[in-house]
Formats: sequence, structure tokens, C-alpha cells
Amino acid sequence: MSEENKKVDKIAKDIEFVMEEAAIYLENDVVGFDFDKLEDRFGEVEELEKLRKEIESSELGNDPKSIELAATQSWKSCMIDALKDHFGVALIEAALTGGLWGYLKKKAWKEAAKLLLKIGIGGNVAGLVAVLTYYSGKCAL
Repeated sequence: MSEENKKVDKIAKDIEFVMEEAAIYLENDVVGFDFDKLEDRFGEVEELEKLRKEIESSELGNDPKSIELAATQSWKSCMIDALKDHFGVALIEAALTGGLWGYLKKKAWKEAAKLLLKIGIGGNVAGLVAVLTYYSGKCAL
């Protein structure tokens, strides 16, 4: 197995873990994550800690940001605005226009992994997938 294929397999397994094991669903939308599971698997990741704080703040009713974004923007614009603080606009734009969200929804883990490698995400997969998944639901309100 080539080094590239090993990376794809590892990232695909990480994505599947985030989406299937750590994500908390309400109907079809991700409403949170089991952060203990994420930390056990990935260690302390800055983006995951930021997301934990944002979710906790939102649950307390202290974060109208996502509702305001969803009310005034398209889904894509909302996603870019919500995520740019985590990863930078260029990276998020590439992930969204490259079809990452479509791959995640179809559970096409290897295709998502290949795209992430192509746009330069290798070590921060858990953070990106968790944040992208959470905000996709928030921006769809």
C-alpha cells in the first residue's frame, strides 16, 4: 500500500469516527459531539475546544451569531463566515466548493479524505470535520 493510500485510509477512518461515533444527532442534524470521545482519539485539538465552547455558549442562549448568520445569508456564505475564524477563508472555500460536505452526507469517507489531502488538510481532520458538520446545521436554520 502506498504512503498516499495509507494517509487516505487513516483520514477516512478519522472522518468516519467523527461522524459515526462522536457526533450527536437530532433527527438528521448534528447538534453536538461527545468531546470526551474526540479527545480520547485525537488529543487536545484547538478547534475542537473552540467548538465545545461555542456549543456550550449556544446551549445557554448566549450565542445569537449562528441564528443571525442563517437569517441574513445563503448557506455557503453563512458557513464561510462561521468557519473562517477556525481555519481561514481560503481553506473553508476550498472544502465547500470541492464537495467535502457532499461526501460527508453520503458517508463517502475515502473521497472526503482524498479531498482533504488535496487541499492540504492532513493533521487537523477531526477539527475541520466537527466544525463543518456542526455549523452546516446551524446555517441551515
